[in-house]
Amino acid sequence: GAKMGLGGEIEILDKDIEKYRQIGYTIVDRPGPTAERHSSPGTITEKSLRETLLKYKNLGIPIWIKIAAGRGIVEFIEFCQRIKKKHRVPLECITVDGHGGGTGMSPWLVMNEVGVPSASILSKLDTRKIDFNIILAGGFTNGIDVGKALMLGASGVAMGRAFLISANIGKAEGVVNFVKAVKEELQMLSAIQRVDRVEKLKYRKENLLALTQEAGRMFGIEYDVKKVLSLKKKSFFQKFLERWKK
Repeated sequence: GAKMGLGGEIEILDKDIEKYRQIGYTIVDRPGPTAERHSSPGTITEKSLRETLLKYKNLGIPIWIKIAAGRGIVEFIEFCQRIKKKHRVPLECITVDGHGGGTGMSPWLVMNEVGVPSASILSKLDTRKIDFNIILAGGFTNGIDVGKALMLGASGVAMGRAFLISANIGKAEGVVNFVKAVKEELQMLSAIQRVDRVEKLKYRKENLLALTQEAGRMFGIEYDVKKVLSLKKKSFFQKFLERWKK
């Protein structure tokens, strides 16, 4: 998840302790019917990644990777692409979890102070050349966020805390209302972009404008407001009149 290199931890039932210990996890006993399951901190090498992907390939099931957004993430994705093509690994998706995101027991400071926004990887990565999905996670909370990610080239967006907050406030009805709100926000953005389906928002990066120079550099989009406003593009009405005259 978002805590790159820190390993992972989760609560498990006592009856599963031996199973996870045999796999290689570190188990910390505690009072009551549960224990802590920890994976060791470490890093990824090309050799270990290749061996792991080939190992899971033999299971005959789709592979889904989740990784933090940080130094080397673009090279990581491109390496996975080469391994998939060369060895026909059934890699279906990579979820990139960035600044503001978290998994399990991510330390709060690490979650917010380590790594970069996940959408920033799309300024260095052309997802049209990648034949598995790239899903972004980390701080996405509404439909406009989702739409911007799609416009930058993401395949989709994952949300966690927004759903948990909705469920905590309104239980099942809160989750339903949240989904409806995200849907309507995406419909509004689609109408503004004059597309009839959400998936058509993808790769419309030229319609995004950065509000700061830093954001422009990070996401690879135009910052110069004057230049954007003076672009000599035909308006919707000009195109409509031309078609009507024909």
